[in-house]
Amino acid sequence: MRKTNTIRSRHRIKKSVLAATMAFTLIFGSVMTGPGHVNAAGNSQRSYEELSEAVEQAQIRLENAQVAQEEASSAYEEAKTTLANETAKIEKAGEEAETKKADWESAKSEQSAAEAKVADAQAAFDENARDIAAAQEALDLARQIENDKSEAEKAAQEEKDQAQTEADAANEALEAAKADIASEVPDPGSNEGHKEWTAYGLFQSIRDNAQAGSATYWDAQCAMDILDGGINSTGHSYPYNQGPAPDGPGASKWADIADNIAWAERADAVSLDNVRTSMGFLDEFNSIRDEENKAEGTSLRTDIGTNCRQMAISIVQCDTSKDYSTGHTQAYEGLENLSWSSGKGKPFSRSKYTDPYVGWYDEEKVNYKENNGGMTGHYETIVDLNSGYFCNLAGFAVCSYNASYGECRELSTFGDFFEYDTNPDPEQVYSVEEFTKLVNDYYDAQAAAGMFGTPQDVRIQHQTALADAQAAQTAAVKALEEADARLTEAKTAKDRAGKDLAAAQTALSDLQAKTEGLQTTLDDAKKEKMSADSSAEDAKAAYDEALKTYQDLKDGSAYTDAVEQEQKTKDALETANADLEAAKKVLAEARDELDALTSLADNPDIKVNILSDEPVYSGQAIEPEIEVVCEPADGDASIVSKDSYTISFDNNVNAGEATVTITGKGEKGSGSWWGKTSRTFTISKAESSITLYAQSRTYTGKNIYYSAKTVREGSTGKVSYHYYLDAACTRSATPKAAGNYYVKASLAGDDNYKAAQSDPVKLTITKAVNPIAAKGKKAVVNYKAVKKKAQTLSAGKILSVTKAKGAKTFAVSKWTSSKATKYLTLNKKTGRVTIKKRTPKGTYKFRVKVTAKGDKNYKSGSQSVNVVVQVK
Repeated sequence: MRKTNTIRSRHRIKKSVLAATMAFTLIFGSVMTGPGHVNAAGNSQRSYEELSEAVEQAQIRLENAQVAQEEASSAYEEAKTTLANETAKIEKAGEEAETKKADWESAKSEQSAAEAKVADAQAAFDENARDIAAAQEALDLARQIENDKSEAEKAAQEEKDQAQTEADAANEALEAAKADIASEVPDPGSNEGHKEWTAYGLFQSIRDNAQAGSATYWDAQCAMDILDGGINSTGHSYPYNQGPAPDGPGASKWADIADNIAWAERADAVSLDNVRTSMGFLDEFNSIRDEENKAEGTSLRTDIGTNCRQMAISIVQCDTSKDYSTGHTQAYEGLENLSWSSGKGKPFSRSKYTDPYVGWYDEEKVNYKENNGGMTGHYETIVDLNSGYFCNLAGFAVCSYNASYGECRELSTFGDFFEYDTNPDPEQVYSVEEFTKLVNDYYDAQAAAGMFGTPQDVRIQHQTALADAQAAQTAAVKALEEADARLTEAKTAKDRAGKDLAAAQTALSDLQAKTEGLQTTLDDAKKEKMSADSSAEDAKAAYDEALKTYQDLKDGSAYTDAVEQEQKTKDALETANADLEAAKKVLAEARDELDALTSLADNPDIKVNILSDEPVYSGQAIEPEIEVVCEPADGDASIVSKDSYTISFDNNVNAGEATVTITGKGEKGSGSWWGKTSRTFTISKAESSITLYAQSRTYTGKNIYYSAKTVREGSTGKVSYHYYLDAACTRSATPKAAGNYYVKASLAGDDNYKAAQSDPVKLTITKAVNPIAAKGKKAVVNYKAVKKKAQTLSAGKILSVTKAKGAKTFAVSKWTSSKATKYLTLNKKTGRVTIKKRTPKGTYKFRVKVTAKGDKNYKSGSQSVNVVVQVK
């Protein structure tokens, strides 16, 4: 909106707009034709004609003053030149005097320096003489010390040579003792990499010593093939049902039965120690049958033999049944007794913990005789009652593993009912005594070949010899080190003494060599002082003469006259300059008064009016309509013609204060409008807007903020978001937990736009997926404890659950072994597993589903894991 005072002034403006020249005549007509008038400020002014005449007279006065000033200036410059010449002569004489004075001062300084050189040279010469005397004494003493240290070095060298001889002898003795130790063979503790230390090596030895193609040869080869995995490596056609591959009712299950052999472990059935033990059990088998004949009057054979094949089958089946839960493999056709004991005792002591026959024969015979319903199958096998065949071959194998797993001993008996194929060779049969001798002979040969390493008594002898040699060598080395240290010390002392002697000799020679030079320096210093004394006298005389010349010029009449004339011309010039400045001032004042009448900038009657309403920011340059008016205090206002001026705008794009400038087209002193005037006006800020959209996010455990689309128009200011629990936006909140929130945005204003606020918007935080993580475990339960009472395992023993949100429940999703269903129960609330009383040994597997209920921020979730409970 336009200001009120501007509106009032327009009421007095004439409706017609005059041309530029007419406007000038109308506004200033009274000035040009009348004797004068008073302006809007109340100041009296001369007329245009009076001001023009005053300007012309002032111009003439200025020209005359300029001529007078130029003449005075020329006279002054001539006087200054004369004075400058006289002054230069005096200054030159003064400079010459100062130069001579400096030469004199320099000569005096050189004179003092020469005196100091003489004193310094004399002092250095005297000091060197004293140093020569002291150096001679030091040289004599160094010669004596060097001689003493040479004798000490010779004695130390002889001592070291003797110690070296003794140390060499001790080293030789030590190396010999080490060589004995190195030749020892340690007990490997296992059969790793040595099949020759197992039953395989025994069978191979029997094969290699047999006639190729004989029954002995093929029996041993068959046993090797069985231990190699049941592969017929030779292509030989073995007797029917006696080939190397499993041929029993469980053959398809045990195609890889030989994989259960632990070749490296000496507790395995394949080891030579356990093969030797097995032969004792075979011998006991015949003895028991002999007891049966005597006690029952039967006629059982007591010369049951064995062969390599029978022993190999017993070994692989025994190794496979190390875990008692496996039971009989039924991999090979025949009859089989198995026993697991839980203790270790003296073999063949007829204890049920160390001898399977106690249970197989003694106890089961009682069951058989008394018909009390107990087990009798092992007894019947031993005495040929349940087979229906007449036994003539048997094999036996022993595993001596940790007693907590039991020791597995296997007795396999085979009758002579086996059919033969087209191979005419009979099957090889050994008596127990014959095969035992083969086993023992091979065992002794392997022991001698290093199966158990070097004997202990030999090792002790080697260790004792090594300890003695090490002690002697240590003492000899120490003695040598001490002797070497003394020799090094003696050499160091001798070298130091030699260096001290050489240094003393060098010091004396250097001092003696300096004497002649010091004398020459002293003589030269004295000559230099004499020359400096003469130069100082000559420089003093030259300075005195130059000083007199300077003083004569300074006191002469020529310089005084030049100074007086320069001052007179200077005063005349200053008077002329003052007259010239006064003339300039008068001319300037007359011109200024004339120009003030036609100046847009200086005439107080000029007004600039804004005709448009207050503008609003649009991003474009804003140029409102204006008018220029002359409003004298004693007359009507007139609109100034637009042809007499130009218009320009500044800062008229952005909101804020803008400026319009009016510039006259005429020149200063031309009688037309000239100069410029300005007026400010305001550009208002434009409106802004901001819009938000509803958004849904998932709970993360951290604060969640609005991140959806934000539409803003207008201001580029900062956007801030505010969060509430209600649509009315009265309760502030920080979005974190799952639920509904309201978000409202504020857009700050900027230079051109006003601030704005959005309507509130349905920010929803949904529940997150339950992060439950579970992992199954393997729990071990003591069989002895289960025999007494039921055992309970906490949930933490069978599985681990982390990150679960909400209450947990447990359920069995799958029993992966049928016996687990019978003996185990799971508590749904606590996850505890109960193992019923008298649960058998074995491995029980099942799958547990763990469910977390969730909470206000997390959904319900579950995870299933495999759990293993082993009773042993």
